Amino acid sequence: MRELKNVLQRAAILSGRPELEAADLDLGEALPRTTSMDAPPLDVVPFAEAKRQASEAFERRYLGLALARQDGNVKRAAESIGMVRQSLQQKMRELGLRRAKDDTEPDD
Repeated sequence: MRELKNVLQRAAILSGRPELEAADLDLGEALPRTTSMDAPPLDVVPFAEAKRQASEAFERRYLGLALARQDGNVKRAAESIGMVRQSLQQKMRELGLRRAKDDTEPDD
């Protein structure tokens, strides 16, 4: 049951949308989550843009997983990956990440 909860929390954090879709669950798809059928081939995108997109996808996935592992607790997630809480919060804003947690939990 905990695994399912983690998968759903991770999907909620990474999707940035109010409703989840099957692709958000990342349950062994043939293509990586960051691959889009609408994305231009890499050799068409300038290097700097391709690098920015790859870096953003990595950060979104890495931070989303850290948040999901800590049940959306930003302070614990930051500590677990060696970041300052405020830096993680800023990065979450930049990437549009939300923490997935019950409204009954106290804010950290």
